[in-house]
Amino acid sequence: MLRNVAALAQAPATSRKPIVILTASQANQLLAIVREDRLYALYVCAISLGLRKGELLALEWSDIDFRKRTLKVNKQLQYLPGMGLVIKSPKTKSSYRTLPLPEIAFSALMKHKVNSTGSLIFATGNGTPFSGRNILRHFHSVLKKLDMPKMAFHNLRHSCASFHLALGTNPKVVQELLGHGTIAITLSIYSHLLPGVSEEAAKNIDKIFT
Repeated sequence: MLRNVAALAQAPATSRKPIVILTASQANQLLAIVREDRLYALYVCAISLGLRKGELLALEWSDIDFRKRTLKVNKQLQYLPGMGLVIKSPKTKSSYRTLPLPEIAFSALMKHKVNSTGSLIFATGNGTPFSGRNILRHFHSVLKKLDMPKMAFHNLRHSCASFHLALGTNPKVVQELLGHGTIAITLSIYSHLLPGVSEEAAKNIDKIFT
């Protein structure tokens, strides 16, 4: 009798690496040290809006409605072998979203627009898109000045999510802000950041049985 050997094997347990996030103090220190840098608005949008690096670098001024104070995410910058840096549509429908601008992001973008000449919000002196590598290199240089450990630029997005959850923002709202396909994705990544979840669960059970 033939047996499916694969069915007898046990898959290795998957473990998610701990997410490195900035504290509120560290986030403020980072923004303070880049305040006069031409990439200040980029860092502000990364930390306050949780945008992906590719989404940030594909932003155009036409995506900003200064009257309504909103930012529209509808494309991303991606490196394609043989083609270089290409602006294309997001991979998922949930990535398309319109976000309200916090005051810090609104003010940073208004100031940034004064010295901007092209259609891209964040561009090189020639008006071409920044490469992700150059942004990461700049980010690491800033972390070094602050004597902070190296981390991925994506961790600014994680930090944004952690700030929201720590302040009590509904996880469903956080899901929509980040552009996750389902709330399950958001919770699987950030559930450990929800303040007092286990304590609240215990209190709720006590309410039932008392």
